[in-house]
Amino acid sequence: MSNLVPVKQMSMQEQIDYCKFMSDADLLPAAFRKKPGNIMLAMEMGKIWGLSAIQTITQVHVIDGKPTASANLMSGLVVAAGHKFEVVEKSDQVAHTRITRKDGAVFEARWDMARAKTADLAGRGNWKKYPQAMLIARATSEVCREACADVLCGLIYTPEELGAAVNEDGDVVEGEIVEETKQRKSAKPSPEPAPEPTPTPQQVEKEPEPAPVESQKPEAVELPDYSSDASWKAAMFAARAEFMKIKPAPNLIRTAEIIKQAGLHVYLDSDKLDWKRYSPEQCRTIAEQAKTVGVA
Repeated sequence: MSNLVPVKQMSMQEQIDYCKFMSDADLLPAAFRKKPGNIMLAMEMGKIWGLSAIQTITQVHVIDGKPTASANLMSGLVVAAGHKFEVVEKSDQVAHTRITRKDGAVFEARWDMARAKTADLAGRGNWKKYPQAMLIARATSEVCREACADVLCGLIYTPEELGAAVNEDGDVVEGEIVEETKQRKSAKPSPEPAPEPTPTPQQVEKEPEPAPVESQKPEAVELPDYSSDASWKAAMFAARAEFMKIKPAPNLIRTAEIIKQAGLHVYLDSDKLDWKRYSPEQCRTIAEQAKTVGVA
């Protein structure tokens, strides 16, 4: 009979001792080595999703303070909850996924290379190497967010969506971030400058001290506010109505993409679109762009 104590039955002191012991393992991801506090947090997070400590440590990655999971883990949690997940279509050009919930509600997501190009993803890194896998991952994470937010419990992003470098299976390539990696590769070492001759005592002259520079405070940028415009409210509600016609309803990431496709800056207030920053004419432009998505 095994003498191992299940994590859920450990006392607080036993959990602390367990985390300290585990933190010495060389096989742990860098974020957990010599950091028992991170392991303890992972154990608590894993309880939310029904994952063991090892599953959480190896499959859940915290990026910029947000827990992320691979698309495979997301779909696995959905299936474990009793819902049906399907990859309806897959190729190097398009991926189509579907979730049928236990209550019969059906949700679908579709990602193609046109969307990838709009999001400035196509042709970069793994999108060039493994286009089919990356399209499936995006379509999977999107449909899981839309259909089963109750299952994911805040685990709504993949590492790749938050900028982490991943492999074909969606697992994080340890220690790499996409933008930083790109900068490192593009940077070339500059040649060392030739040594300057040592000046003789006659050549050394005392340089004048620079005049003091007064520090200047950056000017605050005042954001536009069109909420007092008489025609703004009607234009804003018309634009929002077009978004409500899109099926499935777009999440914040997709909404931001539509705003960018309309050629406008994305203004956010917490986790919502800040509509008062758009003029009536801009609201009408957004509505026209949303119509094209709804038709598609």
